[in-house]
Amino acid sequence: MDIKRAAARWGIILLLLMGYGCSKAPLPPENEGDTVEKPNNSSRVIISSADQEGQIVDSAQVYWDGEFIGDTPLTEDGIEFGIHSLRVQKAGYELFSESVEISSAHPAYFEAILKELAINKGQLIITVAQDSVTTTLRNSDNDILDQFCCQEKSFILDPGGYFLKAERPGYQLFHVAVEIKIDSIVIQNIQLERIENTEMPEVALAIPDSGQVNVPVVFSWESNNAVSVDIDYVENPGLSGRREVIFQLAGKKYVRATAYNNAGSITVVDSIVIADPVDDPQLPPEIEISVQPEIVSTGENATIRWESSNASSVAVDYVPSAGLSGAWQINFNTPGEYQILAHAYGPGGEAVAAASLIVESPLFPDPPVINEFVCTPDSIVAGETAILHWDVSGEGVSVFIDQGIGAVGQTGNQNVSPDVGTLYTISASNDGGTVSKSVFLKVEELPEPVFPPPTLDFSVTPEFVEFGNALNVAWSSDGYQVIIDQGIGVRGPYGTEEMTFSSPGWKVFTAVAYGENEQTTIKVDSVFINEPVSPETPAIWLAVVDSAEVGSPVLIEWHSQNAEQVDVDYVSLPGLNGKSEVIFYSEGRRVITATAYNQTGQVTVSDTLEVVLSSVEPQVLPVYVLSLAKVAAIHPTVPAIVNNAGEGVILQEGYYRVSATVWYNSGDVQKNESFFITIKDNLQNEIYPEDSNAGLFKVVPDDPGEAHLSERNAGLFYLQPGDVTFVLHHYYTISEEYPQFIVDGPINGPESVEVVSFKLEYVQP
Repeated sequence: MDIKRAAARWGIILLLLMGYGCSKAPLPPENEGDTVEKPNNSSRVIISSADQEGQIVDSAQVYWDGEFIGDTPLTEDGIEFGIHSLRVQKAGYELFSESVEISSAHPAYFEAILKELAINKGQLIITVAQDSVTTTLRNSDNDILDQFCCQEKSFILDPGGYFLKAERPGYQLFHVAVEIKIDSIVIQNIQLERIENTEMPEVALAIPDSGQVNVPVVFSWESNNAVSVDIDYVENPGLSGRREVIFQLAGKKYVRATAYNNAGSITVVDSIVIADPVDDPQLPPEIEISVQPEIVSTGENATIRWESSNASSVAVDYVPSAGLSGAWQINFNTPGEYQILAHAYGPGGEAVAAASLIVESPLFPDPPVINEFVCTPDSIVAGETAILHWDVSGEGVSVFIDQGIGAVGQTGNQNVSPDVGTLYTISASNDGGTVSKSVFLKVEELPEPVFPPPTLDFSVTPEFVEFGNALNVAWSSDGYQVIIDQGIGVRGPYGTEEMTFSSPGWKVFTAVAYGENEQTTIKVDSVFINEPVSPETPAIWLAVVDSAEVGSPVLIEWHSQNAEQVDVDYVSLPGLNGKSEVIFYSEGRRVITATAYNQTGQVTVSDTLEVVLSSVEPQVLPVYVLSLAKVAAIHPTVPAIVNNAGEGVILQEGYYRVSATVWYNSGDVQKNESFFITIKDNLQNEIYPEDSNAGLFKVVPDDPGEAHLSERNAGLFYLQPGDVTFVLHHYYTISEEYPQFIVDGPINGPESVEVVSFKLEYVQP
């Protein structure tokens, strides 16, 4: 079959599926060549949203046939007849989705009922473009959460990383990682790509929803990549066609269509309900409507009531999604006469009823009048008394004076004696409105003696101090004492003091000088204590395969740091770094040691090799990568992420256990020296660990104790041959999203981590 014929055939199949897969609308009639003038085929839709308790939820996003068209409440004109997809979503609520049908020019009302997301949860929506696809959802622990074959499914999940796999015979495997966040909706669409030369047959079957005894109904079908087709109730159907079928008994009939080829077969099932003939003609619909009361004032409620018969749907002005009968309250803020129409639609035709509502302006009394509001005198000295006098006229007036006086009569006097200048306001209210008036009473105060605050010179030097060195604190004031924090305490008006800190990071000092009349002056200065330097003792790494054959060369590889000399068993003049092949002529266990020396001492490492007579499978040597990268949580010069913390070359595809040799330099003072790594391949694709413990990442927690070197498990990674680059992250970058590893939080200091090197050990399958 050529490309054009295949495209045309699949176009027919898609039309059949769209017309009959869900709605089961009848097939369009055969084209007889007649020209018929098309009626207006568009309508208006009105979309609103509410929660499960019926409370209105505004500003929800509306997607019509996958395209964003606005926020609720929403009115959209020019919607074409047919079946459409409606999706409504808002943060904190589950996604609302359904298929809707527009079949007349009358307005269509839709209300999306939004269900609140559970606390600290997110939603995952999975859609699959093909049918017969097996989809598996796993969590970060590789536990299967669900396995299903439907084309759409929704999950409410805890925040974190998840893995999604979809597979179908003849199609390429689909595998992707998704991350769920709190109060978020993630929509994952799955589109499988077909593998050539493995196409299964496909068939589409379209039959009506219902029919009558002894009245022909039309079956239509299309197939693709099929050798033969079988259809219930149809003899010799052919690969595609259209056939009339007559049922002689009433009831629900299930119809199977099966397509076959050399790759296998596929079956689809549809159904039709056959009813006995009905002789009664369709009765025309009827509807009645009333409004009570018929006359209201602006803002008052009126109730619309309607009742219909022989109707299948009803539309009532000002009522969203009206039922066949019911009641609805309305109110208007603008006076006038409002006509309210009710339409009833049914198989027998259409009916219309009308009612009127008159909205009048309410009658209010005249607003009150404040004839007089004065303060006598308008200026006093603190401790003296003044008199407020007021006179208010009007009907049904309530009077209120602020500043603690409260409700008063319409006429009166009040003695006041404030300590400071005060503004007094009188308010008078009735149904006609509210008026107010204010007076200000000036209060003169006796001047108090002025005591200037004490002077204070305060400094902490130098600005940066090496770990373990002393810093100098100096102060000078004309006050009677100075109090300094950071453990210094109360001191005289001037002095200096040296002090050291047992932990690195920013240290902020605050000094407060005290003078006469409780006057104070505050000065602040700070110093940054640099972190301890890495140890100068030598370090050495040794790589030897687990086993070797007698008489075959064995590769020994070693690397050192801070070393002046290196010794390696069985290697003459090894040098500080290198590789050497050694041949053993007898079987047995060999313990191979490597020692690095410098002026501070020596360090020895060892590995074991089994020499055997039998053949040995090829083995992969560990890969060592020098790093010396350093990250910190909050630091003026050290970053939180190092994008190139070391580079290496992978020769063998497979799983590698990555170990990091870490210098923990602050003992138990900094308790959050935690980190995690990711790896980038030569195309800069990010690779995540298989054994994650914080979403997509594996956090390596702090290793408490005195300052020391430690080899830590940084994760299991699946790597392809080629260049790789290590990315070093401080745990602080994800601590808000995954706080389970925080110790004595919050994190507010350097908490630095230095990685000396990485070791990648191949995991034998």
